[in-house]
Amino acid sequence: MRFSLVLALAVTVVSTSLAELPAGWSTNFNATLADAKTNHRPALVFFTASWCGPCKMMVRTTFTNEAMIKALGGFSYVAVDIDEQAPLARVHEITAVPTFKVLTSEGDAVTSTSGFQSPEVFVAWLTNAATDFTTAVARREEANRKLAEADALLQKGDDASVSSSVAVLFDLCAQREGEVTQTAITKLTALSQRQAAMLLAGMEHPRLSARIQAANLLRAKLGDSFDADPWADASTRQKFVAQWREKLAGGKP
Repeated sequence: MRFSLVLALAVTVVSTSLAELPAGWSTNFNATLADAKTNHRPALVFFTASWCGPCKMMVRTTFTNEAMIKALGGFSYVAVDIDEQAPLARVHEITAVPTFKVLTSEGDAVTSTSGFQSPEVFVAWLTNAATDFTTAVARREEANRKLAEADALLQKGDDASVSSSVAVLFDLCAQREGEVTQTAITKLTALSQRQAAMLLAGMEHPRLSARIQAANLLRAKLGDSFDADPWADASTRQKFVAQWREKLAGGKP
């Protein structure tokens, strides 16, 4: 009898320590991303906690609203208890609950919002988020097309084609398109080991993020003597690039 009472109390403690969830919501993050990919739609993540009063209020009001339920039809959705899934919360840099994030099926963030949301406000946010998702997908598809273009140019192997490929890859670095950008950086890193001079063009890119990437890659290959300043004005950078082209053409590190 005493054991049964202790067990019942233990079950009660466990059950009250879990976050209150909206009806029908998944708690499996990876499965939700897979569902989003299969159905070509965004994933909505609700970061919550058992101790979060505004979260509970939204579950009981906002998430029972008919307009809200209808708006969710265009999403795959998952609730994440930040205490139960702390590593996942850290990856997504969650510092407050409730926080809502719309992700692509690859897990890249599209948009986010935090705090209590009334049904009207949240439905409007979801509508805008769906539009942002469509834009993000189109941008990703274009980035993948450019990456394929860069690959084709690299395979040709002649200087003109390689130079054109480098320009495309630095454009992708500037766009910061998640895995596509990382792939572009990997290709530029490999190229820096064979044809470092080709990456000097990155120092003249109009976007600072691309110039920083170029400077980092070239410094890793050429050493600290490559003291490029990505923030310098265009004229100064042009002179610097010309000097290094001459050095590398003469076989000087």
